[in-house]
Amino acid sequence: MCVGTSYQAAATRADAQRPQVHSDPHPGNILVRGNPKNPSEPQVVLIDHGLYVELPEKFRHEYCLLWRSLFVGDVKSIENIAVNWGIRRENSDIFASLTLLRPHRLRKKSPEEQNKTTAVSRSEQQASLKERIKTMLAQEDLLPRPLVFVTRAMRMMQGNNQAVGSPSNRINILAHWAATGLAISTPQHSQSLRALGLRAYTVEKLRLVIFRVVLVFVDVGFVLTRVRAWLQERMGRKGEHMEDLLEKQVTVRCPFLAGPREEVDALAPHPRRALARGVSLSCTD
Repeated sequence: MCVGTSYQAAATRADAQRPQVHSDPHPGNILVRGNPKNPSEPQVVLIDHGLYVELPEKFRHEYCLLWRSLFVGDVKSIENIAVNWGIRRENSDIFASLTLLRPHRLRKKSPEEQNKTTAVSRSEQQASLKERIKTMLAQEDLLPRPLVFVTRAMRMMQGNNQAVGSPSNRINILAHWAATGLAISTPQHSQSLRALGLRAYTVEKLRLVIFRVVLVFVDVGFVLTRVRAWLQERMGRKGEHMEDLLEKQVTVRCPFLAGPREEVDALAPHPRRALARGVSLSCTD
């Protein structure tokens, strides 16, 4: 469990705090060894440093803000970031689902929309979702090119975590380091009572409390999921871990994130295809 958590934390910390990110974290590029300073503890080693992506400060700040906003329910900030990145405002919920790699709805459906959804078959809903994702970009030129690589790396991290039984709470680790990265990139004086004013300062502090409470609830849910999976295995059944349950939800509610992942690849293609679009890379032998 500590190996998976160390790997997730290391990779996520790079996204949140450093200008360069390893963009090919598949299982063959991850080694585990005894920590030279403390052999009783495992140490995760990333190899094959031939593909890195440079994260501009503006993109890194917005990406961290996006993750925190997803956890505190700051719909306005999420939609503003989506629009700034060339994504249609009405497709912000799909954008949020692609970021979290799990189903996520920003706004509750109105009674009229719920009735309409009930009347539509599942196959028709899936066809509608696939059509929406094909046209989710309003202005492709505004899409940050590093997002291609970050999304791809996050998808690999999810697959790695699922392959070994979901030993780490991936979503909480991502949210934690995003909040840390956001704090680093935001000057302290700009968050003071004098700079923000009483109302904005109070809202910001309330969001911080909500964020921490949500992290606790997600942690509790993660522990309960592991206990449930352990009991299932003791009963001779296949244990369903966190990533397995998320994949089930994705298959039902967000089919564009499941299966062969062609639709996801439209947003996070292979790096060689992204090179033609002018993505800033750092390559070494």
